[in-house]
Amino acid sequence: MKIDPKIKNSAQNILIIQTAFIGDVILITPLIAAVNKLFPKAKIDVMVIPETSGILENNPRVNKIIKFDKRKNKFFSFLKTLKTLKNNKYDIALTPHSSMTTAFLMFLAKIKIRVGFARWAARNLLTHKIPHLKNVHKIEKNLYLISPFTDEKFSIQTELFPTTEMQNKAADIISTFDKSVIKIIAIAPVPIGLQKNGPKIIMRN
Repeated sequence: MKIDPKIKNSAQNILIIQTAFIGDVILITPLIAAVNKLFPKAKIDVMVIPETSGILENNPRVNKIIKFDKRKNKFFSFLKTLKTLKNNKYDIALTPHSSMTTAFLMFLAKIKIRVGFARWAARNLLTHKIPHLKNVHKIEKNLYLISPFTDEKFSIQTELFPTTEMQNKAADIISTFDKSVIKIIAIAPVPIGLQKNGPKIIMRN
């Protein structure tokens, strides 16, 4: 179901929620860019957990980062975050994270347009339920959350905006490497989610 095009001009405050892990937050950066392009007059806030907030701290498209510390005193953090969301008076909320906690926060904050994936119990608290596409990259799934607003296709390129301090630190580390190395590839060999681990023989090697 398409949303009234007038919303593009009237929406002033938009919230994007991803309270999973670092990789998941990186994968919503194309969504942030797309929302910024689609709603150029709106302020975009992003809700994440404290551990992943650094990924977005230097992102020029993000107005404000809301830290939901769901792993430490979840009930108190829920109430504190709910108060923040209410005060910010969001017109639209987009969530790639299909959790009941997220859905309740959006619902109790009385965000008029709540967009998420049509899966699990959380979908019952959404105003717009988006199919969770299969056999496509996760970034494309995330971008499909804005399909009620437009049919336009957006870039799937992720974005990171390291500070000068971060860049200098990285340069210091790289300077210690073998100078004969032509290319440097960085990997995260042990992800938090066990379902993302490779075969044992590969991980061991």
